[in-house]
Amino acid sequence: MKLKITRYSDFGARRPSSGNFADEIEMEAVLGEYSTPSLFGIFHAFRSFEILSMDENSVTISAVSKTDRGVKNHEPQRLIKGSIIGFEDSQYETSDDGPGWYATDEMNFQIVE
Repeated sequence: MKLKITRYSDFGARRPSSGNFADEIEMEAVLGEYSTPSLFGIFHAFRSFEILSMDENSVTISAVSKTDRGVKNHEPQRLIKGSIIGFEDSQYETSDDGPGWYATDEMNFQIVE
């Protein structure tokens, strides 16, 4: 089974929709934990995801993110063929010399074969 993983980052000075970019990869679904910076080659809120279980029609995935609020272990979600699941986290940082920034990171999963 092959997964398509799309990582979105939406960031801007107090405006979550001021900038948006996405990275996409495809990988064979194999049980285990994966480092998202290693897969995408870029830092974002999500540090890892784990494929917990799978059968011929579904995969159960959990994720871990780290932001200014600390580490968040996201509840596992079951991905079924034909659907998309996603994890989201955001952070806000103030600045002494400007408005600061706000970022929302999202990681979506889809079964592609």
